[in-house]
Amino acid sequence: MSRIQLIVDSEYFLRESPHPHLFVQLLSYLSKEHELGVLLVGLDALHSFLELFSASEVFGSLIVHLLPVILQLDKQLVIAANEGTDPEVAALWLLNPLRLAKLYQLRCSANLGTCAEHKQVHKWLLYPTALTSDNYQQLTAICHHLFKHSDNSELNLLSNLLKQPQSIALHSVIRHLSSRCVQDEKLIKQAVLDIINTRNAIVYSNSLKVNSYTLNYNKKFREIFWTLLSTQLNIQERQILFAVNTGKSDRMARNLLHSVHSLGELNLIERILLNQWPDKLRLEIDYLRRKFSWIEREGNELIRKYLIRETHQRI
Repeated sequence: MSRIQLIVDSEYFLRESPHPHLFVQLLSYLSKEHELGVLLVGLDALHSFLELFSASEVFGSLIVHLLPVILQLDKQLVIAANEGTDPEVAALWLLNPLRLAKLYQLRCSANLGTCAEHKQVHKWLLYPTALTSDNYQQLTAICHHLFKHSDNSELNLLSNLLKQPQSIALHSVIRHLSSRCVQDEKLIKQAVLDIINTRNAIVYSNSLKVNSYTLNYNKKFREIFWTLLSTQLNIQERQILFAVNTGKSDRMARNLLHSVHSLGELNLIERILLNQWPDKLRLEIDYLRRKFSWIEREGNELIRKYLIRETHQRI
């Protein structure tokens, strides 16, 4: 069996099984991998796994445990970027452009120097309106900084930028940084109200994407978003948003539900958004409840015990 197939099969059979720690163990072996094709498939699996547990209590411990893997992936990107590298090898990174974005997020989550947090933030503060949505490296570093270390001057800058007329693209970026990437409740409320006032379900869905510029789970943002959605939209608007008795597709409603990332968040929206959920969406909610219950009651504990054993063995 090839190493790529082993990763793919393990992700399917082990990731959300009674043995998720075995999947963590397999991912750990990537720290010794040098074949780029295997590493890129491993990058996808690693990022997806960390995203799954981003709202859990073991997320930080997983980042520490898998740091050697992140370092190896980072090293391979640095090699690919060097002059003299075979262009065909370097181009492998671009077969799926989101892979670069995923590595940028892993770099910053692991606090690697290549995140270039201070450099990118300094560049932004010099030219606050020069941000572009496709500059994943800069936006990931800024988002990481704002989530961990934002100060009043940076929060005030974002607040003022939100109030100013901007291009649609720039305003979207500012709105994202001001909601998903900060923990200041006042600024989050300002940004969330701006999001909700668009009356656009696609904007709502995009704002809730878990892996946009960061792997960090922003509990404050999500609680404020769902709470304000329930108060700023009347019951008829919420019913239309979730396709209640409209005869229209409930695809967007399902997208919104699957943007939920923890059991507490699911309980919140189930309680405050609708008086009665349609049967099809109730099935989605039941599925998500089983998934998050497993993460919080079993997955967390299994992984925690495994990481403790590994730490003791290393000592």
